[in-house]
Amino acid sequence: RLAEACGGDRVFAVERAIARAYLNRLHRVRFEGFEEPAIREVLAGGPLLVVANHTCGLDPMLLQMPIPRRIRWMMWTGQMGIGLGWFWRHLAVLPVAQDGRDLTSVRTALRALRDGEAIGIFPEGGIERPPGVLKPFEPGLGVLATRSQAPVLLCLIEGTPAPWVFGSLVVPSRSVVRAIGVFRASPEDSAEAFRGRLAEALRTSSGWPVADATDLAGAAPR
Repeated sequence: RLAEACGGDRVFAVERAIARAYLNRLHRVRFEGFEEPAIREVLAGGPLLVVANHTCGLDPMLLQMPIPRRIRWMMWTGQMGIGLGWFWRHLAVLPVAQDGRDLTSVRTALRALRDGEAIGIFPEGGIERPPGVLKPFEPGLGVLATRSQAPVLLCLIEGTPAPWVFGSLVVPSRSVVRAIGVFRASPEDSAEAFRGRLAEALRTSSGWPVADATDLAGAAPR
């Protein structure tokens, strides 16, 4: 039954069940808005971009839970850590060069979307520091959305033990993942305009301010 709910992928179904038990026990996670008809439609199949703010290392697991098919995450190479290559390969993560010059991951993501896969992006490019302050969106999201014409499921994550990368996995929380809505780029939309539309929707839904360059320069990684 678990596999049937996950498109027949038995390994993914077991992993998801274990992760759900862990999240329910330690993080008391709550999901909101995912039962809306428009959202259920895009979750059922077809190309999909899953987009959310980035609060901590727990976020990919939190976002995967209400989505019954595997999400392939795009991830900065500098955040992948040493010795974890086997894990990222298992998850079919798409590494993104931080200098923005290597477009291999973008081309791979576009092919995956054409094949009907779900691609996950944290467009802020890193974890929010301080918590409750959004970072400006990186340009790659607008490029992927407008070129692929894939629907975008925009989500808000809050209540996590931010802003730790791995420490968040062991610190209890009452995390909430809320589906804001489904957004679709029109053929007339520019990448920049559509990215701005998504960023504004996230800012409005969260009620959080957006960091300026001074804030970002002073944010020390952990």
